[in-house]
Amino acid sequence: MTSASNCLLGDGRIRVIDWEGGVGTRTPTADLVIFLTHYVRAQPTHRNRLPDHEDAFRAALLDDGWLASLTGATFRAQLRRLGVPPEAEEYLFVAALAELACGQARTTHGLAQRYWARLLAIYAAGHERSWLGEVSRRPPPG
Repeated sequence: MTSASNCLLGDGRIRVIDWEGGVGTRTPTADLVIFLTHYVRAQPTHRNRLPDHEDAFRAALLDDGWLASLTGATFRAQLRRLGVPPEAEEYLFVAALAELACGQARTTHGLAQRYWARLLAIYAAGHERSWLGEVSRRPPPG
């Protein structure tokens, strides 16, 4: 197995290790949102620099590229494992961001509530472009 940041990669699987941000009690969705918003920064930009948190968040949630596809597939697969219907995806994502912005879902990553509030505002401003709202934007069946 090889290690990439806090993930072990091998045998066609990814295993997450080193959950230093796992203090207190959080919902599984909040854990997933924290994971996704931190690890979307792993993709380097030009000159091998990591994107800032807000740019990475936009690329993973609001843009139309490989990172958004990967983030969406990861989020949806985990929610399916939890038994969550597709219609609840966007609600749960926004609720988890709101919990983080209000300080209800604690984290030790040192990111302040204003950081999470900023991500929530970015999502609110561009949510119509997000893969999260895809199910709710589909016309009702016939």
